[in-house]
Amino acid sequence: MSSRRGFLTNFLGIGAAALSTPSLFGQKAPTTAEAVRHPHHAQAGAGSNIPVQTPDVPDLPFMTEGGVKVFHLVAEPVKQQLVPGKIANLWGFNGSAPGPTIQVNQGDRVRIVVDNHLPEPFSMH
Repeated sequence: MSSRRGFLTNFLGIGAAALSTPSLFGQKAPTTAEAVRHPHHAQAGAGSNIPVQTPDVPDLPFMTEGGVKVFHLVAEPVKQQLVPGKIANLWGFNGSAPGPTIQVNQGDRVRIVVDNHLPEPFSMH
């Protein structure tokens, strides 16, 4: 006879295993070739991260200075076509809205240098 606690323990264990399977949600672990092309991304495996994929939004390049990833962002007005024939005046980063994707892994030391080219102060969250 099985108890409710045993049932829930087994059910949650199976559910967690299913949710951690990347292929269920359209994600895929990077192949060896991808890991070689993108050495700054961690190889998929125990305790590592899989890079986020942001369609039509490029990754922000970085330089490494003394073991710290240094990213440069420029906050600036941008013009962007939202729908055919409709240009919007927006505030964005590095020439686009949304701005580029910043890829970091847990434990990375990071510095983000921001140049404000907007007509007034802003804050980042």
